[in-house]
Amino acid sequence: ENIKDAVSVKQAAEYYGLTVNRSNMCCCPFHNDSTPSMKIYDKNYHCFGCGAHGDVIYFTARIFGTSQLEAAKRMPETQFVFAGYGESEKNIAKVSNATYVGFKTGDELKNLVKKAKVSVYPSQWYENCPFSVIESQMYLTPVVGSRMGGIPELIREGETGELFESGNADELEYKIKKIYYSDDYDRYVECVDIKTVFA
Repeated sequence: ENIKDAVSVKQAAEYYGLTVNRSNMCCCPFHNDSTPSMKIYDKNYHCFGCGAHGDVIYFTARIFGTSQLEAAKRMPETQFVFAGYGESEKNIAKVSNATYVGFKTGDELKNLVKKAKVSVYPSQWYENCPFSVIESQMYLTPVVGSRMGGIPELIREGETGELFESGNADELEYKIKKIYYSDDYDRYVECVDIKTVFA
């Protein structure tokens, strides 16, 4: 409730690059929209084109899922595994190179992270010390994380992982590829090992 009171949907929409006109309408980021079909209210939004609606939390969560899925779509030769829970589950099923495995903990999560060549942490919230980043590094998996909260303090860019602007699918794709296809991939793993786990 504190977030809902502090941030309006309009503020969130403009933060993520949407242009909201005087009628509080904008192009919907959740479908291919050429004319504004999304109405932005103070506490919620509704798209008359695709039916998307919700409050600022749902809006940000959908933007968050969209950037990840957009990056996955642009890299069809790379297998993406999505773990957790949220509204994006239905959209993940539509992406041929993406698999949704649900919420995982314990050994199941450990095995997923250890097998991953890159772990993506695209947080939209200001978290002080997200354990998921530390956990990935503990298993020697380089992390691509958003420049939010304490994440930049946990990732040494170009060494233990890469950072990207939260919600920016172009930069997320670039940073994943930078690590995933790097001729010097082992250097990322070695840096995670030396500078993060045992620092």
